[in-house]
Amino acid sequence: MKVSMRRIAGLLCLVVVLPLSAQEKFDTTKEVQRDFGTDRFAAGKQVVINRAVSGDLIAAGGVIETVVAVAGDALLTGGTVVVSRAIGQSLYAAVGNLLINDAVKRNARVAGGRIEFSPISEVLGNVTAVGGEIELNGKVNGYVLAVGGRVLIDAIVLGNVEATSGQVELGPNARITGNFRYSSREPLKRDPAAQTNGGVEVFSAPGGWPVPENVEHNMGRGGSWIWTIGLLLVAALLTIVLPTFTAGVSHTLRHRPRMSLLIGFVTLVCTPIAGILLLITIIGVPLGLMTFLLYLLLLIVGYVTTGIAWGDWAMKRVRSGNTHSLIWRVAAAVTGVLIISILARIPWLGPWVLLAALLAGIGALVLQMWALGRQRASLPRN
Repeated sequence: MKVSMRRIAGLLCLVVVLPLSAQEKFDTTKEVQRDFGTDRFAAGKQVVINRAVSGDLIAAGGVIETVVAVAGDALLTGGTVVVSRAIGQSLYAAVGNLLINDAVKRNARVAGGRIEFSPISEVLGNVTAVGGEIELNGKVNGYVLAVGGRVLIDAIVLGNVEATSGQVELGPNARITGNFRYSSREPLKRDPAAQTNGGVEVFSAPGGWPVPENVEHNMGRGGSWIWTIGLLLVAALLTIVLPTFTAGVSHTLRHRPRMSLLIGFVTLVCTPIAGILLLITIIGVPLGLMTFLLYLLLLIVGYVTTGIAWGDWAMKRVRSGNTHSLIWRVAAAVTGVLIISILARIPWLGPWVLLAALLAGIGALVLQMWALGRQRASLPRN
């Protein structure tokens, strides 16, 4: 697949647009749209794309709706996103609610609280969807990979389907040409009219974050707790080595939780996509590898950061006189991470706690680093 550096730069700019907009707290009705060559960048509380886009579209906002066709890729993030006209290339979205009402000419890579492909939608390539609730009612010419709390397949899919969910359903209009594989805590709900030409296979979902799959597989439950102890040590080390920075991140998370979650969501979804696009260009291979290494580090530090913030919050209410004591801050940080690790192991509740901890911690880190960068830029130079 040929990917220009222009598109890579556009994707990376998406991560920049939100911190810039974060300074305005998305509480303004002002909508900003700028064209750079054939590409368009848009941000605001409510964004309506009503002028033709001959290149890529990159938009962030509370509500986003595309009422004209986009010739290139669409990279969208916001509270509610409605795609009402065709996307000429691929769709990348990290949203609260997503509704797709037209064609996506290549692939759809989306994540959100609720994701719906309407009956009039069509994806000519593949679909990768991660969300709380996923409904696929439109046609897909490629494969479907869906992970969510509830997954409904009620459409024509010409490729394979793999679904991992608490609840998996096949509707009456389901016509799956390839193989159908699923993993669910509940029995498959299948309408008698649903068709799966390639057969149905049940598989066990692998282990995952915060404990890597190979740790659980090779060392069992003991290895799981060894990994957790390592996270506790990371929390203690960060608090000792970077006391001022971690205190600033905790303050940001406590006072800007919603923005931290939003920024964390965008960073979590867009960073690996940027890494992949960099890897498939010869000049960007070193940057792509570095991006993935930093991404893995960000996952760990973001998770731990939320535990540190929880510990600081609890200490301010229980022992407010010890908030400036490094020893007490370390103890509170370790306790906070331990509580998150325990909650993350609770069925059903655990995945949501884990996701919230990751998003909030990563978002608070990004916001704090952005604030520090602005402070340094404003300092007078000798």
